[in-house]
Amino acid sequence: RHNRRLALVFNTTKVHVWLYDVKHKKITWVKSDGELEEKEHILPEYEHALTPTSFDDLKKSIKQIIDGTKSEVSIRMTGIGPIAGNEYILALSVFRRSRNGEPTMLVGMTDNQTERLQKQRKAKDAMLRYQSIFSSSMVDMTYYNTEGILTDINQKACETFKSKREDILAEGVSFRNALEDPTVKIESFEGAYTTHIIHPQGNMNLAQSINLSHNIS
Repeated sequence: RHNRRLALVFNTTKVHVWLYDVKHKKITWVKSDGELEEKEHILPEYEHALTPTSFDDLKKSIKQIIDGTKSEVSIRMTGIGPIAGNEYILALSVFRRSRNGEPTMLVGMTDNQTERLQKQRKAKDAMLRYQSIFSSSMVDMTYYNTEGILTDINQKACETFKSKREDILAEGVSFRNALEDPTVKIESFEGAYTTHIIHPQGNMNLAQSINLSHNIS
């Protein structure tokens, strides 16, 4: 029954599962079919695979579950050595109890977060570069979200429209209004030519001050 439960975990998630025998202090990894690997491991083996802080957190978490201080624990761990830079999320809880209700087997579910976190960092770096270019650009730049609403405008564009950034954004300018076609599907755009018509005193309504000619492929 326990093996079926473990196999279900593998089939519905992408985590690696291991069991901790409380009495013998042994760790056994679980294969994708729910069966246990033959080789057992002891906790100190992982001291050379995790940062000191991560290893201490792992030991502390196991103790908390065994002592009953916590029913489940989730911690972040960072690898060293061959897996240096890898980052994991570990969820630890009781897998089996004795008749007296004491934990006899713990289950750990380790999820490798490295790829996801790297993508997040790259996205953040790209956003920071974008913001730097956006803010320091010598040409007018505006940014519309996926709903076609103006969400950002650089200082150069504010100077062109002779208005403050917060005042322009407060107008809730819509890209659809600028096209004079509220039914247009923004996601179909691959390019556009824009012409800005600026009133001598500036124009608070940015949507009405833009004429777009476009080609939709």
